[in-house]
Amino acid sequence: QLFLSLNLANCTPDCENGGECIAPDTCHCTSNWTGSSCGQAICEPACENKGACIWPNTCDCKDGWSGLRCEQADPPILPDKELSVCQQSAIHSNCCVWGLSNTRTSVISV
Repeated sequence: QLFLSLNLANCTPDCENGGECIAPDTCHCTSNWTGSSCGQAICEPACENKGACIWPNTCDCKDGWSGLRCEQADPPILPDKELSVCQQSAIHSNCCVWGLSNTRTSVISV
């Protein structure tokens, strides 16, 4: 006796990334993929600091973050020189030295 198994299930949209349509609109995903059509990658452990899992165990980090899981804060980018703003009068000069993120770092009166 010969048995022939046919899978007549139809998935819309089609199953992605090697997923298999096992029932109408029901995909069985391969490892590292999830979602209704197996289009969402799985990162384990998960991406941190709002990073996006774009491929299995591959995170796309937001600006300011790096590392395999976006767990490391990038060091600040230091300007080549501090920005100084001075106001001069006949009697004295006041200078404000500005550093990163427009934070006043010192005030100099001459």
